[in-house]
Amino acid sequence: MNMRLVLRMKYQRGKRHASTAEDFIENLASKSSMSKKLYQIDCPGKEVMPSGECLRLAAYRERQLGQGKVDQANAPD
Repeated sequence: MNMRLVLRMKYQRGKRHASTAEDFIENLASKSSMSKKLYQIDCPGKEVMPSGECLRLAAYRERQLGQGKVDQANAPD
């Protein structure tokens, strides 16, 4: 199953456990609730890595861009 769809479904079913992006990453998007195995995703510009790590990097980057601390052309990968 496509990881994007899995995460969307997990958010829809469990959004009461995710009041912030960090809560979503920690409580829903990092590992399987059944097997406890870490989700692995192909993080853009990086190798395959744990989804929590990739999503935390993306959230940090978005905050930096939103605050004007990094311009889009020079944003880190």
